[in-house]
Amino acid sequence: MDRKTLFAELKKLPWVLPAFLVAGFLVGAGAAVARVWRSGDWSLGLWRLSIHTVTTAINYSLYGALTIATVLLAVTLAQILIGRTAKAGLRTATGVFLFYPTFFLALWLFVNQAVQAFHLETHKMPHLIRKNDDLYEFFQEYLLSYLNFASLRSLVTDQAQWIFPSLFLAVLFGVWFDRFTAWLENRWRRWRAGRAAAATKSRRWIFTALLIVTGVTTLLVNIAAKAADLTNREPRPNIILISIDTLRADRLGCYGNPRARTPFLDLLAKNGVLFEETISNSSWTLPAHGAMLAGVQPTALGLLRVTDRLSPKALTLAEVLSENGFDTAAIVSYILVSKVYGFAQGFDSFDYEDSQPAAKAVDKAIAYIEPRQMHKFFLFLHLYDAHWPYEPSEETSRAAWPYNINPDIRHLIDTGDFAQYALRVIQGPKILNDYSLAMYDGEVADIDKELGRLFRYLIDKSLIDRTVIIVTSDHGEEFLEHGLFGHGLTLYEESVHVPLIMRFPHLLPAGVRVKGQVQSLDLFPTALGLLGLDPSRYALDGRDLLFSIASENVDALPIVLETSMSGDPRYALRNGVHKLLTPFSLDFGHGLQVQKAEEIYNLAEDPQETVNLAPDHPKMSEVLQAEMATQMNAIRTRWGVGEKLSRSQALSAEEVERLRSLGYLN
Repeated sequence: MDRKTLFAELKKLPWVLPAFLVAGFLVGAGAAVARVWRSGDWSLGLWRLSIHTVTTAINYSLYGALTIATVLLAVTLAQILIGRTAKAGLRTATGVFLFYPTFFLALWLFVNQAVQAFHLETHKMPHLIRKNDDLYEFFQEYLLSYLNFASLRSLVTDQAQWIFPSLFLAVLFGVWFDRFTAWLENRWRRWRAGRAAAATKSRRWIFTALLIVTGVTTLLVNIAAKAADLTNREPRPNIILISIDTLRADRLGCYGNPRARTPFLDLLAKNGVLFEETISNSSWTLPAHGAMLAGVQPTALGLLRVTDRLSPKALTLAEVLSENGFDTAAIVSYILVSKVYGFAQGFDSFDYEDSQPAAKAVDKAIAYIEPRQMHKFFLFLHLYDAHWPYEPSEETSRAAWPYNINPDIRHLIDTGDFAQYALRVIQGPKILNDYSLAMYDGEVADIDKELGRLFRYLIDKSLIDRTVIIVTSDHGEEFLEHGLFGHGLTLYEESVHVPLIMRFPHLLPAGVRVKGQVQSLDLFPTALGLLGLDPSRYALDGRDLLFSIASENVDALPIVLETSMSGDPRYALRNGVHKLLTPFSLDFGHGLQVQKAEEIYNLAEDPQETVNLAPDHPKMSEVLQAEMATQMNAIRTRWGVGEKLSRSQALSAEEVERLRSLGYLN
């Protein structure tokens, strides 16, 4: 080929690159619109997420188009240099490129059909065969992921054993594609022979306009994405608040328990924020959930005994979110968090079923979320399984207690009355407590498994990254650390140290462990902060922890804890270093009486609360008593004694029997 002809052929190629860029932009824009429409981000007002979705899709598609055009031009140029025309070279180069998606499509169809026809077990087969469920994922891994120069280079260097032999087949396919398309072109020309061609000039203007629109739009989209990075947080994600009843923090792997079987909660903590020292404001369900969902100290709420109810005058998290356009729903599993206790305030949907298992509650949660993927919602999910009676699944029970059920244990579990159960554990051999703790851990493992199912659902529906997930508990459980069993009677750490894990990647960093004590009262204002709402507009006793997370440390403000489930109210002050516990006495009958004088513990040096400092440090006692009095006076000055935020109501016979069996009534 002479020089003049060579340059004439080369002049036919410049349109290839801009044409592919325009096509790449259109494909990326179409994919972006589909993703935004499917995710519902735009309708939810999540502008930043929508902008990032559009930008990512368009940039990815443009980069792929640039790679394809460059490869086609290189292959075509090589053919022109050996004497072929630009048109024939482009046809052959296109055929070489199309060989790979054609081959992978045929391979996927063959493998997919073979697996279904012969019911093949693919888990031990090569990865190329195992990845046969979803065509898009298959193409993404084996084709689309290589549409950039860096991946192409690694493909040639790392996969040379198959990429070079495949090129021989691709060239053969390209030659056939050239001949086939040339034949089709001739047929087309004959059919169009008598028709006038459109003016070349008008075609050029259309193509130029498309190219300009592509460039300007791509530039604007990227500018918008950069601006979104610099703006404040998105105000309208979904929120799921999960309260795992009776879950003490130290039974989770992420809180340092090496024997815990909680992989999904541990993974949530790894990808979110964990507060190492979260303290519940009470050690039993009713006041603890009042503090959590109403954001007010239990004393101020007036939730002191099982006859107390949350007043309609109390403001709940659900009410605030409902006023701000959220669909609100609760799925609860225990009478003390039910509608009769006032906790349905603000919820559009309130599902209560006493003692329902976590599997059923998670099924209901998924059923609630499924039709609301295009709406912002608040879901409060209360799981009861970790509460007594400890009855994990059979498989989990065998794993948690691989030993024989001896007569002592059989006698222990053959009761439906918590008081009898607790007395047998307290007064019986150590194996009874060991068995109880093992079954309790089994319940926690079962809950973790069901939450994993919920998290996988959120991932599959692309909801996980636009949903604030908060996991916590109302209180813990005692297993004879201080001679008692159960909860609600004391305010030791095993009863009040609860987990608090939050995940929302657009605002919260991954893998952060925040030091310093926080309390259940902080949950309400922090949830509002994460949702872009202003907590200062509401009368709340806690604080927004959002701005303390970056420093991974929270200033320890004094916390007042309280319980009055059995007998007179008992209080504790926890100031981050020391803990003061007021005196109390309990009479369980059956020869079991507990009398405790005032207790002071140095939590920094004695986290297990084994050495009471009160008898030998009267000055410390005076200082801590004064600090507690200051805190209590501030609460009473602000709220009174709870008459306005609670109401009393007599229990029905059924409620009395249910609460008595669980140890809430004598």
